[in-house]
Amino acid sequence: SVQLPAPWVCIGSTSGGRSNASLILIPARGVAADGASGRLQPDVYYRATIQVDNAAAVDVEVASWNFYTLWNRDTLYHEAQVVPFALDGMSSQITANSITSLASHLVNVSLLIDPLTLPAVGENPGEESAVLLRYLCVVAPRGTKLFCVGLDTGNLVSDTSRRVACSSSDVALDTSAPREYTLSDGVYELCLRFPLGESWQDMAQRSQRAAEQQGTFGLWFAIQAVNPKATAVDNLWSVVALDSAGIVIDSAVVGGFKVLDI
Repeated sequence: SVQLPAPWVCIGSTSGGRSNASLILIPARGVAADGASGRLQPDVYYRATIQVDNAAAVDVEVASWNFYTLWNRDTLYHEAQVVPFALDGMSSQITANSITSLASHLVNVSLLIDPLTLPAVGENPGEESAVLLRYLCVVAPRGTKLFCVGLDTGNLVSDTSRRVACSSSDVALDTSAPREYTLSDGVYELCLRFPLGESWQDMAQRSQRAAEQQGTFGLWFAIQAVNPKATAVDNLWSVVALDSAGIVIDSAVVGGFKVLDI
C-alpha cells in the first residue's frame, strides 16, 4: 500500500452521534494531466491514518464504519461498510417489567465489570484500586422517561447504610453530574451519586462474585421508567461510570427492548 498522493486536506466534523472525516485530494499546480496528484490510480492500495477518539461504548450489532469515495461532492463512486472494532469494558443488561406503550414500570439495570479493564491511576501495580465511582448514569433512548421515584439500589453498594443520591433530567445543560460527554435536549439521563465514593475495583470483584455464586448478571439496581409511544429508531441504552471530575471510568451500550404499541 502507498500513502495518499499529496497535496491533500482532511476535514473532520461531528453532527449528533455521528462523526465524519473527509480526505480531499487537491491537484498540484504545474502537474501534467496524467500525473498522480489530485486523484487515485486504479489497482493501487492506498493507506491513510486518522486520529479518532473512541466512543464511550460501541454496540457492534448496530454501529458501523462507512467508507465512500466520490468524484466530486455529488457523484458517489465506491461505498463500503465495515463492522467496528469492539471496545473493552463492562457489560450491561436492561430488563423491563413492561413493554406496553406509555407504561410506567421498573427497569432493572445489571452490570458485569471486567477486572482486566480496570483503569490505572498511577505507575505502580495496584493503584487502580484508588479509582472511586462518584456517579453512575443511565441514558435512555429518546422518548423514554426516567425517574428516581421507586429507586432500588439492589446489590450496587457494599454498605447499605451509605447514602446514594439520585437525579434525572432531559435537559442537555443539566449539571447533576460533571461529565466529559454531552447529551441533546429531550434525552433522559438518570444519575446515581455516591458522596463517599465506591471503590471501582471492589465493585468489579463483587460483580464477578455475584455472577459466579448467585447466578445473576453481576451487580444490579432498578429505576422507574415510562415507555415511549413507539420504539425509538436508535433504541440504545447507555450506562456510564464517572469519577468525581466527570471522567469516564467505564461504560456500556446495550440494545433496548421493543415497545408494544396497543
